[in-house]
Formats: sequence, structure tokens, C-alpha cells
Amino acid sequence: MSIPKGRTSYFGRYENPEKFRLVPQHGIRIVMDPGKTGYASCWDMNVSPFDGTLYAALCWEGGHGAHARLVAYDYDKDEAKIVSKIERLTLPPKRQLPHSKLHESMSFLPDGRMIATTHSTDRAMHHPEWMPFAHVDHVFEGFPGSAILIYDPKTGETRNMGIPAPRESIYGATYTPKDNAFYMIGFMRGHV
Repeated sequence: MSIPKGRTSYFGRYENPEKFRLVPQHGIRIVMDPGKTGYASCWDMNVSPFDGTLYAALCWEGGHGAHARLVAYDYDKDEAKIVSKIERLTLPPKRQLPHSKLHESMSFLPDGRMIATTHSTDRAMHHPEWMPFAHVDHVFEGFPGSAILIYDPKTGETRNMGIPAPRESIYGATYTPKDNAFYMIGFMRGHV
């Protein structure tokens, strides 16, 4: 977008001091690159009802074949740290579509742990573009399926609980205490 000389765009960069001048500053805080991931996007976040920590699932959608990062942000200390690097949990071969996001799935269990699922919306490193349906059943280049991950803030450990639906990328999920169940919906094949 071209801005005529002497005018200001409100669609500019975060560093522009005019960017958020109309938003009440006492109600927001902008943290640039939390956890120093270099990632440009976030498709899920949630605040722990147990200790108030904000968790953000950072991702990169620019065709880099990168895997998601789970970041914990302490508002009082204004500190963010990476608590999970998803590829260390899913051990993906380089030719597979990456576990590029935790997408609309972060929920908290009654014991304080967080549960979430991976999703794929980025190309494999050697693919020219993200083509999930072209590779959905490919053993070596497709997506093996979303993994259910559980992060325990008490121990700092994240566990991979497995793939509930092979070759399915889970688009969203939520935990319901009423049923003590984790409901998910699939992107590739429409599983529930």
C-alpha cells in the first residue's frame, strides 16, 4: 500500500509509534518476538486459570517448513520463554509436512496441565508450496497426523500422547470438564 507523503497508515509496522495510539495503552501490552523465536504468527493462545501465565503457540506461515513453538509469558515479569519446540516431540522426517501450528486447541485440564494438538499449514522444506491434499496419503512426504501434546507447567515437561487420527490435521479442539473429554475436528478428512 502506498501512503501519500504527509499521511500516516495505521496498517504499518509495530515499531511505528502511531500504530496503536487510538488503543487505550493501559489495557494492552505489545511484546515483540516473545521467546525470541523469530516467528511471525500466532494462531492460539490461552491464559492459565491456575497461575495467570499466558501461553502462545507461535508459528511461521511463510513457507519455511518450520515447526511450532509454545511460549509462556509472565505478565508481571514481562518475560517470555520457549517451553516446547514441537519437532522435539513429534520427531518428523525432513520430507514430511511440518507440525507448524498448535491451532485453536489449547485447553487446561483440571490438574493445571495444558492440552493441545498440532496442525499443518506450511510446506515441507523441499516442496514448492503447501500442498496438503496432494500428499495426504504419502508415507514419506505427507502429514502423519496431528499429535496430542500435554504440557505440565509444574515440571516443564511436554509429552506427546500420540496421533488420534492418522493422516488427519486437527483444525481445532477443546477440553470439556463436564464430559472429561477432549473434542477435536479434522481439517483434511473432517473427522470429529
